[in-house]
Order: sequence, then C-alpha cells, then structure tokens
Amino acid sequence: MNMIRGYSYYERNCARPVMSLFRDIDIEVKRFQKITGLKCLKNCGHCCEKPGIEATALEFLPLAVRLRQKKRVDHWLAKIDEVSTSAACVFYERDKNNIGKGRCLVYPFRGLVCRIFGFSALRDKYGNLRLATCSILKKNHSDKIKKAQELLDSGQQAPVITSFSMRMKNINPDLGGKLLPINQAIKAAMEKTAQISGTQYLIRR
Repeated sequence: MNMIRGYSYYERNCARPVMSLFRDIDIEVKRFQKITGLKCLKNCGHCCEKPGIEATALEFLPLAVRLRQKKRVDHWLAKIDEVSTSAACVFYERDKNNIGKGRCLVYPFRGLVCRIFGFSALRDKYGNLRLATCSILKKNHSDKIKKAQELLDSGQQAPVITSFSMRMKNINPDLGGKLLPINQAIKAAMEKTAQISGTQYLIRR
C-alpha cells in the first residue's frame, strides 16, 4: 500500500474528503430541518433496525480509521462475521425494552445513508423534487411532511440524495460506486485501512 508521511493512501485521499463531504451534508440537513420543522423522534431506530440497508465502503472509511486508532478493528470484524449478510448495522444498539428504539454507537462516523435519509429529496422523471423520508415521520408528522413537500414544489432547495452520492463516488469511484450490505461495506472499509503505519492519524475527535 502506498504510504505518504505515515498515512495510507486511503486515509489521506479518501477519508479526509469523505469527512469534508459529511460536514457539507450535515449543514444542508440541519438547514432543511430548521425550515421544515422535521426531526427524528427521540431515540428512534426504525431505519437502523431495517434489514437489507446498503452502503458503500467509501462512506465508512473515516469510521475504519477511527476503529484502528482505538485498536477495535478485530473486535468489530468478528461481530460482523457473526451476523447474516442482510442483518441490521452492527453498530446499532437496540433498546431491549422498546421496539424501534436504540442508538448508534459510532454516530459521528455514521455513513452517508444514515445522515441524509429522511431529510432529503429525489428528483422524479420530470425533474421535480420529491421528499424522501421515512414511514415514522410520515405517520407522526404528516402536517410537516405536507408542508415540506409544498415548500419543495414552490422552489425550496433540499439536500438531494443523488447529488451527494455522486460527490461521494467522485472521491473514489471504486470504493464509492458499489453498494454493499451495510456491514459488508463497513468490513470492506476496515480491510482497506489494514496496513496503516506511522504515529499520526488523519481523523481526530
């Protein structure tokens, strides 16, 4: 693996741009939430519990770097190997007493799909923005969902999933262009950071 001043190629050229993109996404999502009043229910984990979620290895490279810093890669690789391919994310911790509630164990390093779904839009075949949100928000905030779509119809901008996905892919087409079951995407990201050397790290928290 190509090493530059103690950083692996993937850390320097992929993880840093991904974190920069995440900051842009977070700003856009927060702006859209403020305009529409939409927000997740407290401790809601319905989306996280859903099996079959897909992601790219690229969006989890910052997480992989962080896990290697903490010497937790082997632990989590073993966890991934214990679950089925379509299982929910291993970093989601369910509330045993409340179905549909829980928490993300790596929230600052969650992936693209985790950051944007629910508070973003897709373009229909006519090029119009259509709100992409979850069934829980539709059920509990139908009035705000209606208002959000009306705002989009009137020209209000929103985070567009395909635009951010394309920006992600442009960072590294090989890692950012292939969707995998979410745990397999995380595993692939950890494997890409397996040959880290040096004492400095790219991702700091």
